[in-house]
Amino acid sequence: SSAASDVYKRQGPNSTSELSAQLEALKHYKVLCERKILDMAPGHPLPIKPEHIGKGIPKGMVNELSSLRTRIEKLNTENKQLRAELARNSPAKGANVERLKNENKKLEELLHAEMAVKEEQDKYVESLQETVKGRLSKSGNDALKRHSEALLRMFEMERQLKEKYGRMNAHAR
Repeated sequence: SSAASDVYKRQGPNSTSELSAQLEALKHYKVLCERKILDMAPGHPLPIKPEHIGKGIPKGMVNELSSLRTRIEKLNTENKQLRAELARNSPAKGANVERLKNENKKLEELLHAEMAVKEEQDKYVESLQETVKGRLSKSGNDALKRHSEALLRMFEMERQLKEKYGRMNAHAR
């Protein structure tokens, strides 16, 4: 009896209200467990008795489990196929990405070079126009002046159209 009193002293006194609260919590947990059992096995008899344990799964659940297993197998097979396809395609895609990056770099370099040439050509055309204007102003021939000025306006309009067309093409890309 002294061993029982030692256990009582270690656990502390359990009041009737504490035991009642524990009993209520266990009853609530029992209800939750029974609901879950019915979710998993509709029609299973309640309360659960020792003879129910190990008796197998109800027929409705056997069919459902079988279809779920088949679905899982199909998904696993599909997953394996997709992983294999990804493994086969990954190296090729990686090489393709590198090739595209190199090609893009070369195109950028060509574009910069082309832009530099265009700027030089624009400067040259502007210089020629200024030279023509200077010579026309020194020339006394009015018809030649009018003709040359019209030609210069035409060159300027052509340059503006090329710029506009170039911007339109750049935006289209």
